[in-house]
Amino acid sequence: MPEGSSGGTERNGWRARLRRPFPERWVQYYLGNGASLGWLLVVDGAAFLLGVSFYVHSDPSLRDLSSMVYPLFGDSPTALALATLSVATLLPHLGEEITDAPSNRLLALLHTLAFVWLVKYGLWTGIALNLRPDLYVAHRCTATYV
Repeated sequence: MPEGSSGGTERNGWRARLRRPFPERWVQYYLGNGASLGWLLVVDGAAFLLGVSFYVHSDPSLRDLSSMVYPLFGDSPTALALATLSVATLLPHLGEEITDAPSNRLLALLHTLAFVWLVKYGLWTGIALNLRPDLYVAHRCTATYV
């Protein structure tokens, strides 16, 4: 189709929706507002500490492993740490338009790793807990009280 036809405009609109799935006003409110960004960082930090606590008290624990294996052993805390670091890169740009935040290869890599790691381990946790909750919940309860 020619460039000026409706097919090109429809296709460009589809690409814009694909690249920006959330309205910019939502993104600006949650990531450009100091209070909401601060709460997001606090919640991420608390969830990270809860995840680390789980792995410190699990069997095998972090004490039993090489420090090189920590990011693979502590899957969810690592995902949360990457997400927290990714969101924290926006702190110096509070009050500015979120679309004007700087971007480079290192930041793109960090944001991509955080997103992929969160999706991967979020899905894994949801599936594992729904398929065999007794392996996680019952084991933790008996290990704590025995």
